[in-house]
Amino acid sequence: MKISRRQVMTSAGAATLLSFVPSIGRAQNKRITATTYAGAFDEAMQNAFVKPFVERTGIQVDFLMGNSLQWLSQVEASPQNPPIDVVLISSALMNDTAEKGLFEAPSVEKVPNMAHVDPIFVKANAGGAVAFNYGFHGIAYHKERVAEPPKTFIEFIERTKAGDWMAGLPGINYPATFTVVIWRLNQLLGGEIDDITPVIETLKEMRENTVFWANFSDFESQMQTGEIDISLFPDGRAWAMVDAGADWLGFYSPEEGGVLGPTAAAKPLNAKPEAWQFINELLDPKGQAAFADRMNYGMTNETTVYTDKFAARRVDWRDLTVPPFSEISARIPEWTERWNKEIGA
Repeated sequence: MKISRRQVMTSAGAATLLSFVPSIGRAQNKRITATTYAGAFDEAMQNAFVKPFVERTGIQVDFLMGNSLQWLSQVEASPQNPPIDVVLISSALMNDTAEKGLFEAPSVEKVPNMAHVDPIFVKANAGGAVAFNYGFHGIAYHKERVAEPPKTFIEFIERTKAGDWMAGLPGINYPATFTVVIWRLNQLLGGEIDDITPVIETLKEMRENTVFWANFSDFESQMQTGEIDISLFPDGRAWAMVDAGADWLGFYSPEEGGVLGPTAAAKPLNAKPEAWQFINELLDPKGQAAFADRMNYGMTNETTVYTDKFAARRVDWRDLTVPPFSEISARIPEWTERWNKEIGA
């Protein structure tokens, strides 16, 4: 069966429409529809960006909750009158859909706060969106069971093969596996993007001492029960666990640099022009500081001043590795097929 790129990048889910209605009178007839993710992310979006945006502009914001693939399908189904004005989307998925030309390119003229955002955060999104936050995958470990965590990804690999610990890795249905495990580890092992044999063979050698997880709940359970001791894992989720009481969890970016994963905001073609105002709000340094403190993500506006708590955790994006998202996207079906045949996790 032929596997599409979009099928392996996310799963379908139900959408929920939420509305934030201002109490002020101006611009009451104007409203936009934007997207968000459930849980703490939505809460942080509301407090850091939506409330100040509504208070400043009077433009009402309807939030559509769901996932990026679902939102893309809605925009694609009605390009002349898109039902969404601002779509949140990963850089990986943005590159996957870039050739369809669904989105309008952002610019400083449309989004003034982009003057303080490095061009890499537009380039990483195929020129069709601007990232407002970024996370990265580094190494998470159980402090009581791993006394000397590896300094590098390569040391993580070699010591896993040697049986120093039980390692965790995300499986193929986890979207970032393509950038974090297949592309980055293959690159560090000397492989080329058109030949992932080095990482596939290395994963086979690690298999005896490796457990694959499908989602964050799996990871947390496996860590707590001792099924795994150390794993590749995202920063925001790791720090959220620490803040929730998991003082046994350590997390860091290895010496080669963790793997960058930005979240972008995109305006569909023919969406309401007020969408640009909300995207500009997402790049506001005050809102970014509040969002970072809640979600433990780095932000893209260079003038953002972080709280002491998050500043101590933050890794500058320049110290991370930026994947070639467009090149990876084109190879996902092939990589998925080979993984399923030879790794099967």
